[in-house]
Amino acid sequence: MQLNHEIVKAPLFRRIGAALTDIFLVLIVFLAFNSYVFTPLFANSFSYYENLEVYEEIMLESNLYYQDDNGNIYELIQEFPNGDFKQGELAFYKKVDNNIEFFYIKYDGKGVELDNYYQQQKNSNLYNFENGKYVLKDNINIEDYKTFISNEFDKAVSSFTKIDDKYVEIARSFIIFQVTTILLALSVSFIIVYLIVPLLMKNNETVGQKLLSIGVVSLKDGFAIKKSQFLIRFLIIFLIEGLLSILLFSIPLIVSFSMMIFNKNALSLHDYLSATICVDKKHTLIYKNFDEFIKHEQILLK
Repeated sequence: MQLNHEIVKAPLFRRIGAALTDIFLVLIVFLAFNSYVFTPLFANSFSYYENLEVYEEIMLESNLYYQDDNGNIYELIQEFPNGDFKQGELAFYKKVDNNIEFFYIKYDGKGVELDNYYQQQKNSNLYNFENGKYVLKDNINIEDYKTFISNEFDKAVSSFTKIDDKYVEIARSFIIFQVTTILLALSVSFIIVYLIVPLLMKNNETVGQKLLSIGVVSLKDGFAIKKSQFLIRFLIIFLIEGLLSILLFSIPLIVSFSMMIFNKNALSLHDYLSATICVDKKHTLIYKNFDEFIKHEQILLK
């Protein structure tokens, strides 16, 4: 009797298709849990809505932001391009100019930023110094003025995000809140797509692998992967190719895809570290162990 336990590795384009399908599912599950579960669940713990109200009030009091009819808050510099500012372009940028000055007078306790602003006005050659203050010249180049105000506005906003203690405190709480909900939602989505769903499948496939007829077997003997291999494979996908990729600008994920493309056996990072290989189920039967393989061969030979 000749044994014929051969495996055919999965085609690259189907592996990429399966990976993209699973990533898409992770994104869908992530958005659902982040929007409808963890954000509402943790909003009260972080006093999110109360802080948001205070946060918006502080922004408006700075004179650097405005609120539209729908309650949305934008930087003041966006009002003219996106709104209906009747007084015209020059009047609008004069308003921004005045608001920048009012901002520094209100928030710059030592007057350093205000002095710097006056110095920039002087250096721009757009102003005359009259009665102890800088007054915009007549017949200036509007484009030069717009560029000057836009640059100074960006500096004022940057200062605002640093010098208002309450604003900074609330901004930090928002960051912590967002990081917490995002990490929890992302963790749940990975667990569902790459752990729970495969455990419910006969050969531990993900949805993408099931749809594209791809299976996972042990690289050592070609039989179904053991529980330890499955868990190692999941942890690498979750911790390295998932969470670590977020911190390292997708570098681990790119490395894994590159390995899959250029490796002779199309082994990605999680395949290599867990000693597994993806096979084409259209041409490969996956056996649990050697005994199951022998029984199947005997049936075929009868």
